[in-house]
Amino acid sequence: MIPSRSRLNGWTFGGLLTGAEAIKSRGAAIEGAGAGIEARCNQLPALKAWDGTAHVSAAGSYGRAKEKAVVVGDLSEGLGNVLTEGYWTLTSAKTTVMGKVADIEADSFLVGDHWVVTIKPIELTPEEAEKLVDRRNQLQGELNPLVSAVGAADSGVADSARAAATAQGFIATGPNLAEMLTGGAPPSDDVPNPMLLQGMMYQRAIADADAAVTVASKTPGMNAKGEPTTTVFMQDGSKKVFTESTTYGGSSRVRPMTVEEAFDPDGALVSTTKSFEMDNGTTATSIRYADQTLVEIYSNPNGYRSGTVYPLGREPQEIPANSEFFSHPALTTAGGIISGTEAGSGNALQKSLPTLTKNTVEDLHYGAKYGGLALASGVAMYDVVTADSGADKCRAAIAGLGGVAGGWGGGALGAAVPIPGVNVVTAGVLGAGGAWAFGWVGSELGKAVCN
Repeated sequence: MIPSRSRLNGWTFGGLLTGAEAIKSRGAAIEGAGAGIEARCNQLPALKAWDGTAHVSAAGSYGRAKEKAVVVGDLSEGLGNVLTEGYWTLTSAKTTVMGKVADIEADSFLVGDHWVVTIKPIELTPEEAEKLVDRRNQLQGELNPLVSAVGAADSGVADSARAAATAQGFIATGPNLAEMLTGGAPPSDDVPNPMLLQGMMYQRAIADADAAVTVASKTPGMNAKGEPTTTVFMQDGSKKVFTESTTYGGSSRVRPMTVEEAFDPDGALVSTTKSFEMDNGTTATSIRYADQTLVEIYSNPNGYRSGTVYPLGREPQEIPANSEFFSHPALTTAGGIISGTEAGSGNALQKSLPTLTKNTVEDLHYGAKYGGLALASGVAMYDVVTADSGADKCRAAIAGLGGVAGGWGGGALGAAVPIPGVNVVTAGVLGAGGAWAFGWVGSELGKAVCN
């Protein structure tokens, strides 16, 4: 099996050497006992202690016992040698892969439990981040054969033990140690084989997702209207531009509006999120995706929430006030940082409908995990639509997300990163605009809701 990093860390192979010696010594003792009793029986006529037909019969019986004892001795010798060789093979494979991990982590990278190389949460310029992404991919390619070699070594020991037993005619008949050594079903891999396409896609999706939600740096600025802006660069080259706007629809506003424009690594606009407080105290948030799907969310001071999805060229769809969308973990987890939001103050109901605020931008220091409200809302909407409708069309709409939708079991980053236990990333993710799939969440939102 291919173990996870944590499992491999827990593997100690000294028991293989101890077990090898025990098996060999006990097998030798059985073989020696069989040979010894046959020899003593054969000596009896010479000693005039026993002779005749009965002795001949007894000698034949002891001879057959000796033959069986020799088989046991040969089996134990073979298994002992396999375990001894397995100790050195596994120890070497583990030492090699962990040495490579140490070398990788001595630089600007981390290696996760599933052997995925990611960039450390350090401050980087866009140019530095681009170089590190290329280096990250190179290191992943160097690490993968070593990880696969550990799995091959583990499987090789089992195969060799099975072969050694089979050579002596051993057939496993029950759930005992011999069966586990030679005939038991092999355990499944902890991670997809990194030398196969599926495993490579799995790793790239996790690494790219991590880079897409990890802040590399941020830069203050000013737009043409004289409004303050903050550009937040992510490790993957995508960026989010925040503006504290005092105008809306051409007119001035007393209460400023926070605007977030999200761009993918190629500079294409993915979504625009606006959030502001209305004169009556209601908080309004709008999210417009690249395909022009619009999501509007309102929360009034007494905690009542409402929302509407406006897909381009389709009828608007209301989001029920009691919908799980409003309390979805994507909107509130990790203090709002992963979704790029901050919960409203006071009313507990308002806390399940966060909004963009100036504090959101201030909290985005380098290394912070930040997905954006557009991503969080898209994931939440997918989950709600799929839960509310068993239609195949809805399941098909989210199939390309792999582990993005519903991936909250892994913690805050689970919203954006495929995690173990969830289907491995499908071709839909990589086919929806490259490895950077978060913009696709919004572009498919209208289809999932309205088809």
